[in-house]
Amino acid sequence: MEPSGSASGVSLPKDLRPKQREVIEAFLATVTLIIKLPVAYGKTETAAGAFAQLRHRAVANRMLYIVARRDQARQAADSIPYSLSRYGISSRALIVGANTAEAKRANARGDLVVYIVTVQSLLSQRTWETVCDMMQTGQWFVVVDEHHHYSNEEEAKWSGRIKNLCYAGFLAMSATPKRYSGDDHFGEPQISETYVNAAAQGYVKRLSLHAYQYEIDAVTIDGHLHKFTTEELAKAAGGDDADAIEAFLSSRKMRFSPKYISPLVTFPVDRLIDLRCRNIRTQMLIRAMSCSHAKCIYDQVRSLLPDGFGVDWVGTGPNGRPDEENDRVLAAFCPEKDKLTGERPWTLDILITVGMAGEGLDTIDVTEISFLTPANNTISNLQTIGRGSRIVRRHPDLVCHLNVDTGSELSHFVGSKIMEIFEQPVDIDDDDEDDFREPRALDDYEELPEKLSWTIVDVRLSDIRSEPMFKVIVETLEKDLRRRFDRLPSQDEIDSAAEKAIFEYLNRSNNQTSILAQMNDQVTMAMRKIAGLVVRRLAEMGVGIERTLVGDLSKRINSRKKYELGAIKTDEDTLRLHYEWLKRLERQILDGHGLNGLPQWLR
Repeated sequence: MEPSGSASGVSLPKDLRPKQREVIEAFLATVTLIIKLPVAYGKTETAAGAFAQLRHRAVANRMLYIVARRDQARQAADSIPYSLSRYGISSRALIVGANTAEAKRANARGDLVVYIVTVQSLLSQRTWETVCDMMQTGQWFVVVDEHHHYSNEEEAKWSGRIKNLCYAGFLAMSATPKRYSGDDHFGEPQISETYVNAAAQGYVKRLSLHAYQYEIDAVTIDGHLHKFTTEELAKAAGGDDADAIEAFLSSRKMRFSPKYISPLVTFPVDRLIDLRCRNIRTQMLIRAMSCSHAKCIYDQVRSLLPDGFGVDWVGTGPNGRPDEENDRVLAAFCPEKDKLTGERPWTLDILITVGMAGEGLDTIDVTEISFLTPANNTISNLQTIGRGSRIVRRHPDLVCHLNVDTGSELSHFVGSKIMEIFEQPVDIDDDDEDDFREPRALDDYEELPEKLSWTIVDVRLSDIRSEPMFKVIVETLEKDLRRRFDRLPSQDEIDSAAEKAIFEYLNRSNNQTSILAQMNDQVTMAMRKIAGLVVRRLAEMGVGIERTLVGDLSKRINSRKKYELGAIKTDEDTLRLHYEWLKRLERQILDGHGLNGLPQWLR
């Protein structure tokens, strides 16, 4: 995107959002600012623009970016250099804690602009002394990301230390206005944006909350079943943290049982599959109470899904996984962005998490978030909701569905009301309707599309040479050609080759094999979706839904279809025939009341 002119100050990209532009322009007249922008609104881009403004003013020439956790540090190291490149600033980013000696050398030489540090690493005296020593050279712009982390009593001393660093400019940012107990050490925001307003302008996903009944099954060693709501289990355990839950179950010789599955699990999974039936791939995030609970949910969710879906879990502590395993799983769910497309090529569809992935994970394609924990109005839960806030560029109208237990605090904020919780308390007695409010009833089933469909990527960008990906490809080609040849082709020849490479990359799935694969996948998803419809009918009749039921129903549907039509062949006509058979079965079930629409072989 080409920058737009500015009467004074740095030239700004045309695609900046209003509050991003307001913050960056504010640094024309100030060097210190506190801001609140919604999750996914673009705080990193805002910080980069603010630094560019101060650099243009000759106020700052280095940036220290402070984050809460190492996964945030890695993502910042990936995203900040790109954001700065939009302002003509070229620099890689260095994470200081793991590279103190390199950081000192680079700073002394003036080689780098961006240095990133985590709060945890600042607890190390070595890192702290390194940072203080580095800041004696250069003019520093300090950015504190998600400053609510520094407002509790334990970390107050670090906020004081940060504020007393030798900096020339300062920016503190947060997406959540609530504070942990303790004083607010950074002050109220001078510039802020509400989630509701950002969603209305299309800058973040709209949110819709659903409340379903959820009961946790725990079994003693002698086979006695105990049922808890999330709140009851947390109360009995003396707290809802993972260690308290594990200790409570261990002391009573109980274990979680995956035998029966709740609507709080099945309904969100059904919506995920419904999108897959429409050839839209999205992701789901599930919050668990403990690592053993996460393993139980993993067994339940895995049994609900056909082949081709990836499910995994992350968690720390004695019952958790090693750091390298957690890192591997998180990278599969939220890998680095593809530099050409700007998308994250993820391979994990559903992530179950215990205390991780609730903040700083810049997921894009999450459309379902389920809290199988006490869903109270906390910063941690609001930050988890933020994982579903980013707009999917290919499908900007997608909604993120939030799913909670009917007994939780957030269950009062059904439908789009949940978007107001980021700003102020919500009047739970306000029953005003809007286009986006959805009922708690179990009748929100959406029928299968009338026909099979597929996606052919055939990109024809009107001005591909103005796209960021074009610059990346040109630079890559030039480096490769310099390495292989003494003389470079003309710039026009290089530009043409880059343009051709981008078209081939973006259109790589445009072939018959891809079409047949997509059609076959939709037939499989349709069978699973109809199995879920049968489960809904049974649940309405008060039947307990066992974990193996969905898989059994899918097999019965497939066997019956195969008996009547024969095996699926990989040609379009046969795939359409099988899909039409499934559509007729779906219509038969929907037209019948209760179990009346179910054929005998499905009862």
